[in-house]
Amino acid sequence: MKEGRPNVNREVSFLVREATVSILTEIITDSINPFLPHLHIIFNYCIIRFDSVKEAPHLAKLFLYIMLSIRREYILNNMLTNDIDSFISILRICKFKIRWHFMGFIHEPEDFEELVQLNEETKVLSKKVTKGKTLKTDLRKKILRWSFSPVPTKEIITLLVDLVTPLSKDILKNWGSEALEWVFEYKDPMLSTRALEIYSTLLVPTSHDTTISLIRNLIHTMNQYRDATNIVNSSRSGSKRKNYEKGNIPYLYARVNLFLVTFHNIVTTSDKVTLSCLFWVSRSLMLVSIAEYAILYDQSLSLMLDLLE
Repeated sequence: MKEGRPNVNREVSFLVREATVSILTEIITDSINPFLPHLHIIFNYCIIRFDSVKEAPHLAKLFLYIMLSIRREYILNNMLTNDIDSFISILRICKFKIRWHFMGFIHEPEDFEELVQLNEETKVLSKKVTKGKTLKTDLRKKILRWSFSPVPTKEIITLLVDLVTPLSKDILKNWGSEALEWVFEYKDPMLSTRALEIYSTLLVPTSHDTTISLIRNLIHTMNQYRDATNIVNSSRSGSKRKNYEKGNIPYLYARVNLFLVTFHNIVTTSDKVTLSCLFWVSRSLMLVSIAEYAILYDQSLSLMLDLLE
């Protein structure tokens, strides 16, 4: 009975999340205004959880109803609806997936890059999209691309921010702060790494204190990676613990690399004190002798070159 309990807990957790999303969808249908100050929380959760086979259809429906409600506000405020109309068309037709940049540190790009293939399934969708010739060529191409090639996180995040900013000026800042909370507080390596990629895209807020917190989290992640590797390689560890840590290792490794990508992105907005901290971080990482961290040398060297420019 004890062995089955984790599966039961996961199922209960899913049912709670599913019910919450369904309730949100129904409420947002009536009016978006009460939720405008909190859309960053909804967006952050939806993007992080979107690749779940069970949750994706519910989250896509929530996205659609949010956009329909925002469109009504656009009309009430005499704003052009072209961009949001295009996104609504995509949400209605596509079953898209999100492509996480950090997965490139786990797999070779060929393993996750999905190109559009003119197979029978594509032809069927093409007929559906072009029926009546009511959609513009650019939109038709975008719908096909989103349907058959994973959408980069940066593209969908930028689109959401652009569409919501006219109605909620603080969406960018608030979303960045929400993503950071997931980075620092969430214990699941996969979900917190996704949050880090969202923050790396938004790059708000950026400050000395934020950068120091990121550096501390980087060091903590490297320690986690070392401990997980030791547990997997230890003869004293139980098989259950080994399997758990073995599943975490790829995400911890990708997370370390993603921290360096984030530091690359914030170099241009940092003060001199912060830049000096980043310099010594990059210098230290170049000395790391762990074989699996060989890629860090190139990443750290590139970061150092950016700092010296």
